[in-house]
Amino acid sequence: MKTQIKKMKQELKSLAKSIKEQKQLRKQKHIRHSDFIGHHGLSKLRWRFREIHVAYCLIRGRKLEQVDSGVGLDMDYVNWIIAAANPESKEKLYVVVDEKLTISQQAVQSAHAVAEFLKKNSNTLWDNGYLVLLRHSNTQCWGVLRNYKHEYVEFKEPDLGNKVTAYACFGPSASQQLKGMPLL
Repeated sequence: MKTQIKKMKQELKSLAKSIKEQKQLRKQKHIRHSDFIGHHGLSKLRWRFREIHVAYCLIRGRKLEQVDSGVGLDMDYVNWIIAAANPESKEKLYVVVDEKLTISQQAVQSAHAVAEFLKKNSNTLWDNGYLVLLRHSNTQCWGVLRNYKHEYVEFKEPDLGNKVTAYACFGPSASQQLKGMPLL
């Protein structure tokens, strides 16, 4: 659990840094204003920070009333974060790979997606646990899996014209969204 708490603290620091930077970039006069992710993107960062912070504090023994008002808080997501932080967590990382590729290419592309996921999400609560490999004809992921409550990454293969060959997702509703896809 200590490792997971440390990861959560690092994620909170990273989010706080991003929020601070984005708040500066939103000013029209800022030299890098074009890097601003927009007010909606900034709000998503703030919500993610808030929910991870509440989960972090609850894990460390605080009560919700001591940490947050709870107004507008998605407690299902907070509880999912707490469950995912447990060392015996059964939360899964889902990898979807293009079924049009050969079996050996599918294996390689799914490994690339996992590696890319770990590079982009260094503070993930997925701790080399359960891994579900799926195949699908459409490797373009839209909707729920791309919201701030999911850690999501696409892998684009340079040797195949930079097309998305696989994506990896870790989050509270990933199993529901990917239900029915065949296993690799």
